[in-house]
Amino acid sequence: MAQKLLRKKKKGAGKKTAKYSRYFRRIALGIRESFSQLKIWCAVSVAILILILILYFLFADAFKVSSMRVARQDRRVDVEEIQKLLKPFFGKHILFVSPLLIEHTIQSEYPEVSRADVGRNFPNELWVKLYMDDISVEVSVGDPDGTENDATENSWTPIKAIEGEEADSNYKYLTKDGVYLEYPFSLAPNEDDEERLKLYMIDWAVKPEHRQKLIDKDVLRDIRNAKRILEETFGHSVSFAAFYLSAQEFHLKTEGVILWFDLATPVAAHIDRYRQFLRAVSLDKVEEYIDLRPHDRVIYR
Repeated sequence: MAQKLLRKKKKGAGKKTAKYSRYFRRIALGIRESFSQLKIWCAVSVAILILILILYFLFADAFKVSSMRVARQDRRVDVEEIQKLLKPFFGKHILFVSPLLIEHTIQSEYPEVSRADVGRNFPNELWVKLYMDDISVEVSVGDPDGTENDATENSWTPIKAIEGEEADSNYKYLTKDGVYLEYPFSLAPNEDDEERLKLYMIDWAVKPEHRQKLIDKDVLRDIRNAKRILEETFGHSVSFAAFYLSAQEFHLKTEGVILWFDLATPVAAHIDRYRQFLRAVSLDKVEEYIDLRPHDRVIYR
């Protein structure tokens, strides 16, 4: 009887255990189904929220450009002029403003700008930092029918206007790319800048204008190379170069003589002619100039 009673108890306990097990399985299944539905609703809610945020970011006025900060390397370019130039970019979405387009817009109007870095300060501000081309040449503009003999030591210093008379009071420069610039103020060279070349401009049909591409940079390189060779190899001291704009030639003024070069002949060929000339003729016999332009002879006075 005891064994029967024990078997009945075990059998009852097994039924209760199976009953509770089925009950908990039904609860767990319900929780899993509810959790699956919750995940779907959460995913849908997140997607809707992201879509709303994207639409807000694309169309909200808060992300339209309303402010612009301009920093410059020196005072050659006026900040207000740059902001006025970039006015068409105000009101555009900050994400759709092209930094390359801004840089191209600035450089097309201001060729002395070598680089323009553009960045975004969200939500609605742009910043622009301008880097300028180095000043390579100090320019003096002489009369169109003049010569280098008209140049003086003060030719590169602007003349102040006298009452009743007109005078040019601007400082004149060329960048290393040959862009002509005029400013009412002087631009001091930086410590790491190369020595500036003094250039006397003559023989021009139309007077040079501010921000005009006047001389090719290769021409400036040739003038510098000729000056350097004359100083380092022949011991001359070149005070300035005279550039004949229409004739496309340049003359280098040394301490005792003026040397004539043209742009059609390489500098090395001119120097070789000058070297051969010195072997045959003493500089003491030259009073004014040595013309190195003819390919078959050297003319001097």
